[in-house]
Amino acid sequence: MAAVEVRTPERTLVQTDANGRTRERYVDATMTRAAREARIAWRLEHLAAWQHDLESLAHFDPDYPYDVAHEYDHDWTTDPDYGAEGVHFSEFEEDGVLIDGDSRPSRLQERMFDTAQDRIGDRALTEAYYVFVPQLVEHLELSTRQGSPVDRVKPDLLVMPTEADLQEAHNRDPDRTTQLDDPVPELVLEVLSKTTVARDLDDKRRLYEALGVLEYLVYDLGGKRWADSPRELLMWRLEGGVYHRMDPDLDLSQPNALAYRSEVFGTHIRFLPDSREDAEEFRRLPAERRPQPRFQWWDATESRWHDRESDEWDRIAQETRQAERIDQAVATLREFLDMMLSPAVLDLIETTWRRDGLPPNHLRQIKAVLRMPSEWRSLLMPDEPDDAGSPNHTPAAGPT
Repeated sequence: MAAVEVRTPERTLVQTDANGRTRERYVDATMTRAAREARIAWRLEHLAAWQHDLESLAHFDPDYPYDVAHEYDHDWTTDPDYGAEGVHFSEFEEDGVLIDGDSRPSRLQERMFDTAQDRIGDRALTEAYYVFVPQLVEHLELSTRQGSPVDRVKPDLLVMPTEADLQEAHNRDPDRTTQLDDPVPELVLEVLSKTTVARDLDDKRRLYEALGVLEYLVYDLGGKRWADSPRELLMWRLEGGVYHRMDPDLDLSQPNALAYRSEVFGTHIRFLPDSREDAEEFRRLPAERRPQPRFQWWDATESRWHDRESDEWDRIAQETRQAERIDQAVATLREFLDMMLSPAVLDLIETTWRRDGLPPNHLRQIKAVLRMPSEWRSLLMPDEPDDAGSPNHTPAAGPT
């Protein structure tokens, strides 16, 4: 019996709600709890053969603590911490039903990283291993099913104390042993999946507490902790060497978007669900296929929440409003001063306004030019140098 096998899933129909609606789901008899426990028992008795099968995989990593409790195939695994390129994470229920792939966590990681980078700079990292010292492994009794020490995790987001610490982690010699005085993350954020709940809320929480990670956050996209668990952000902060569950700030929270004060971010943070979820076209979709929420930080100066996508939309909207305002100003300029200034001068003013923005009180200034055409430059282009070589420096006609 090999550790890596070619399996043909059996397709079946499973009733999914009280209204009798059904949808196709895949059931793999080799992935039931009983079948997996049988394979685990075989692997424990044939570790050398199992190791040989692992080494045949193109993505095999000799430093990774492979666990007999998980499956490692050519392009998928049931190990949530295995981050080999091209290998996706798959979850199965006890009866071997493949849990619908939820792509939101991976897409959410990008948003989390963008928001963290915009707020605190190049101290954030996602989709990367964090390796800790053997002494901690022994203290917390962290090991694979076969008893091998587990000395690494792959958080969805971590924040290091300084950019230099992050750079050192990138450049570290792979043969260098982790030291007790190596810098640890200041913040870790994990996005739950159905099969990692116990590990994220128990094992990893104990690990990060022992490491001395200042803040630990866990996000449930909904239905991960239990069947109807609410979409919720949870936060712990290290106080006196022990994690304490933090209460959200009710003044900045919404029922579906709890806000917490983060010392690492220096402000409040939250996950905001996508407003499009209320649209009929998205309500019909399974939760796993709906838009992912946005990870945001609070700007007390501007009294608004920030994330990269929202900021970009705000920038585009602001530029659109400014362009419309300039269009209206140019139309007014040409309507009132068409007989006062030459076409070349009007074109110059329009080009300058579109490039540099409108001068203050531009409507009042246009009216002033009606009385003093020769002062058009100082009134309508106050920041431009008085260049005698500019087109049609003098007005087309004097005041009547």
